[in-house]
Amino acid sequence: MIKCIVFDLNHTIISHDIPLLKSKSLALFGSKYSAFIDSLETGFYDLFVRGKITENEMLISIFHKNNILLSKINKYKKLYRSSKFPIPGVIALISRIKIKNKILLSEDGKEWFDFKVKKFRLDKIFKKRICTCDFGFRKDNSFYFDMIASSLKLKPSEILLIDDSEIFIKKARELGWIGIRFISSQDLQKKLKSLELI
Repeated sequence: MIKCIVFDLNHTIISHDIPLLKSKSLALFGSKYSAFIDSLETGFYDLFVRGKITENEMLISIFHKNNILLSKINKYKKLYRSSKFPIPGVIALISRIKIKNKILLSEDGKEWFDFKVKKFRLDKIFKKRICTCDFGFRKDNSFYFDMIASSLKLKPSEILLIDDSEIFIKKARELGWIGIRFISSQDLQKKLKSLELI
């Protein structure tokens, strides 16, 4: 019997306008855009989402490495934040779920996580919020899932994970959790109805 639902935040509840983010980032960074993305993906982002560095420390390091003017940091922060939007129908659907024990799970740095929770008022929906930045582990570390289950004092079979990543759904299932891969709010609604959760 499912006693808790763990929702992944990124690409399940909140997404971002990739074309907008890319076009405005290209305008901001010009020829250094590719170097910025490479630096973000090769180490600095990992430290950020594991809570080892702040958003400012991450961006300053990337900007220094690629000779980008530090005066552009605040512009990038605003650009990143303006690209976020709720996936249509998901927040309303979550509000209809019968189970009260709903957990928000995110692989994010603290500043990005706090921004999303506040902007989309997710603190009103989720009893508990768990972020990789608070524990120092990425979601691909199975200890992360074990830690969540033990903190909830539930058996793995009593926890449902809803995530857009097939990799994380597979990992959760291997550990005994129930998993639903998020595709769309309509598909999720059908799957939640079949489990009699709405």
